[in-house]
Amino acid sequence: INGKLVYHKDKDLPVTVLANNTYEESIDYTKKFIEFGGNDTIPKTMKSLDRFALAASMVKKFDEKKSENIINYSFDILKTVSQGEATHWSIVYDIANMKIHYKTYGNRETRVISLEDFNFSCELPVLITDIENNIDSIEKDFIDYSTELNKELIENTFSHVEFLKNIPPEVRDGIARYPESLICNE
Repeated sequence: INGKLVYHKDKDLPVTVLANNTYEESIDYTKKFIEFGGNDTIPKTMKSLDRFALAASMVKKFDEKKSENIINYSFDILKTVSQGEATHWSIVYDIANMKIHYKTYGNRETRVISLEDFNFSCELPVLITDIENNIDSIEKDFIDYSTELNKELIENTFSHVEFLKNIPPEVRDGIARYPESLICNE
């Protein structure tokens, strides 16, 4: 925020939810609602702060003994606070089991990527996949990353998203080449 790294953990992370406003703004906003000691009811709008409060409330209500599978419950939260057609994907990270569960607007089936199946050695190429496809295996469904493929993705996305259409070609090219500036450390 304002050019500085900001992160929250432990007691500085009372709610494990994030939306488009700063975490501080979002936490402060929740204080006016019944679920967080206030007097108001959480409005069900597409505004970032309302979506944060609603998701935070649902996280707070989760009871492992009474509730269904935590992954399904997480997707229920994401569906509740989604922005309809503006929500292109939903992702649930299962850190304990090293899995990424996700759905996309174009493919509503839940897919799972197991991070344990990957070799993160700096000696190996970075892999990519089309998130709309079903994932059967790393060997079959992932290919080596290239700047050309990244540029193609960026061009396709930017030309179909209204607020990105006017991004100049040199900026698009810089974004496409950005991954080349990253250094792998083992």
